[in-house]
Amino acid sequence: MQLLLARLLGIGPYGVYSIAIAWIAIALIPSKVGFDTSTVRFVARYQSEGDDDSVRAALSFARSIVIGIGLITGLLVAVWLSAVQDQLDLVAAALVFVLLPLCAYSEISAAALRGLNRVTDSLLGDSIIRPGAVLLLVPIVYFVSGSVSTNWALSIYAVGTFASVVWAIHRLSEHGIPTGGPAADKRTRVMWLKTSIPLMFANGFLVVMYSLDTVMLGALRDSQAAGLYSVCSRMAVLVLFAMNAAQTVAAPMIAAAGREPTQPALRSLIRTFNVIACSIALPSAIFASIFASNLLGLFGDEYRVGAEILRILVIMQVINVFTGPVGTLLGMLGLQRALAYLIAAGLLVNLVLNLVWIPKFGVTGAAWSSLVAHSLWNIAGVWFIRYRFGIDCTAFSILSWRVPRRIQ
Repeated sequence: MQLLLARLLGIGPYGVYSIAIAWIAIALIPSKVGFDTSTVRFVARYQSEGDDDSVRAALSFARSIVIGIGLITGLLVAVWLSAVQDQLDLVAAALVFVLLPLCAYSEISAAALRGLNRVTDSLLGDSIIRPGAVLLLVPIVYFVSGSVSTNWALSIYAVGTFASVVWAIHRLSEHGIPTGGPAADKRTRVMWLKTSIPLMFANGFLVVMYSLDTVMLGALRDSQAAGLYSVCSRMAVLVLFAMNAAQTVAAPMIAAAGREPTQPALRSLIRTFNVIACSIALPSAIFASIFASNLLGLFGDEYRVGAEILRILVIMQVINVFTGPVGTLLGMLGLQRALAYLIAAGLLVNLVLNLVWIPKFGVTGAAWSSLVAHSLWNIAGVWFIRYRFGIDCTAFSILSWRVPRRIQ
């Protein structure tokens, strides 16, 4: 999808599109209030207890909250963008307003499907339906009008998001979870919010870390620098494909095991997770590093200059893979506050380094800033998990399969 958009829009308009998507990702933080993660926990736990009414009540409450806050946040962001961001016009700002509640609702519904262990259904919206809509409609617009503008790209993105929402609603209803649900008592609703809000900060800080470089490049440099970095960043994220897929499957399992976090089953789950993630990430990283220029050339010849940036970001993602499922473990085992603090520290490092390095080194400075910030918070998370639970969540946990336990 990104390959098609980058080629048809060109580096400048694609940079503007990337800036808009980055702002949507940032504005989704308060819109989702952390329910995109906590819903997985709630649904998985209530389902394991056979409490279907609580499953429906939790999802209904989460949906009502994210729609209300999404509309308010969308309006505020749209007004701000139309007044401040010169590259985005009124139409683009209006599309941001529409997209925010849609994206929030879509992610909450996908989280419920993950909690039900319907992982394939949860991934279809973002991975197949929305990209499919873009791949289908963007060429049609291009052949009819001869070009694709930023506003057309955002409009098609909104259509794809709406289609993914319809899909998620349909699949949830087939699993006995309708759009509405029973109302929970006040004490339960407060508990849901207290659990979700720290996760909002944790997830939010992480989203900002991934979006901050693009936004700051657009502000401190230009839209072309933002577009180049966005392409390199999205290409590097492919290294995390197996890790992200494994986390999606493992999250409800970890949540269900949350009362006994040191049990052997959890350790085995972590080792299996790392085997899958590393076995795919390492070959992908080597391939992307060797053929960096060729891969970026698929987006257009003007992107080839980003080969060095891509290699730096690939190294960052390899470190993320080797440190293991840090965020998933902390979030699913009830340590969302610690997770929020760790990512906040990483975000602060990223912000400071961007302010210093982007004016001096441009896109390369942004890439090194990300590598340092992401590596620091992940390594700190590894230490915290080892200290709290005595669990090695890194790729080195794979070695414990072959090393017999020493007899005291």
